[in-house]
Amino acid sequence: MLAENVIKLKETNLYDDIMAYFDELDNQVLNDDRYKKNNKQEKSPTRISYEKNIREFFRIVLNKEIEHLIIHDLDLKKRDIISYRKQLLDNGNANGTVNQKLSSVKSLFNFLSAEYELNTAIFNLKRLKDNPNSYGHLSQTEAERFAEVAFETEREKPYAKKMLILFAIRSSFRIDVILNIKWRDFEYVDGVYKVTGIGKGNKINTNSISAKLYEQILVLKELNKQTKWNGDPELVFQITEDPINKMMKRLRERLGIPKERNIVFHSFRKVAIDWELEMTGNVKSAALQGNHSNIDTMWKHYVNKQRDFSQTPGVRMEQEIDLSFLDSLTVDDFKDFIRQGNYKLHVEIHNYFKKKHEN
Repeated sequence: MLAENVIKLKETNLYDDIMAYFDELDNQVLNDDRYKKNNKQEKSPTRISYEKNIREFFRIVLNKEIEHLIIHDLDLKKRDIISYRKQLLDNGNANGTVNQKLSSVKSLFNFLSAEYELNTAIFNLKRLKDNPNSYGHLSQTEAERFAEVAFETEREKPYAKKMLILFAIRSSFRIDVILNIKWRDFEYVDGVYKVTGIGKGNKINTNSISAKLYEQILVLKELNKQTKWNGDPELVFQITEDPINKMMKRLRERLGIPKERNIVFHSFRKVAIDWELEMTGNVKSAALQGNHSNIDTMWKHYVNKQRDFSQTPGVRMEQEIDLSFLDSLTVDDFKDFIRQGNYKLHVEIHNYFKKKHEN
């Protein structure tokens, strides 16, 4: 009888211990002075992300909610984990996403192993290779076309989806950060709006958007009140990942984007980063835009993306450019060329004439 009571007590405590794990995730983030300055939320983005992954795990593997778990349920085999991973891959999750989901569950099991006899070795699988360049790239024009088509064709929350895409393009935030942005995370500074969120690994993400875009996003404050939403009412973008993934599939089809280009929502994150590299070649600035702690990663991306073997230094050293054609050009030709040129050209010619007039 006593033994039975001990088992029942442990089973009751299991849910409490899982909640204690989530609370610990909150403590790691919400006590960060950089974040709690502007945030007083009950759940941190990290907790929300981990809890989502953990609930998904038990639903798929055991067809149970965490509220109904018993100790015996945690007695899993490595084949259960392998099967779960395979199902995630079959459902179209990227390698990096699968690694992240498994890492969340493994973290919970490690935490619980202090109280229960658990075989945490079942999670000792070789990580799937995460290729950071596996996602397709979009130009600014292409990316903004996604936003327009979403507004024109999506039946549910078309304006919110347009703003979601534009914000992703300009901020270069990951989707998990974007979906946890609240109105209080924006701060007006020097004519622009600084916005701060928390990403994977409790990493602080801070960037800025124009006042013009902020005013457009601000329209959502009233629109959100008119639509059904069971989540936090203070969230700016009141939508979840599943509808976003389904939206991306529809938009790819409507825009005729080939499957082999592998365009996903994460592709929007790269747009401003690539724009900075192409316009200025400033790798450090591009790394800051993407919140990359390792500038070598950004440098490799830049080199791989930009390298043209027909224009290597060894080839160009032997090339001579005939500039005699300049004599036949008119002033209007030069003006047209400049107007049609890119941002980098505009900056260079502006600085050239500014310096010339100063002298």
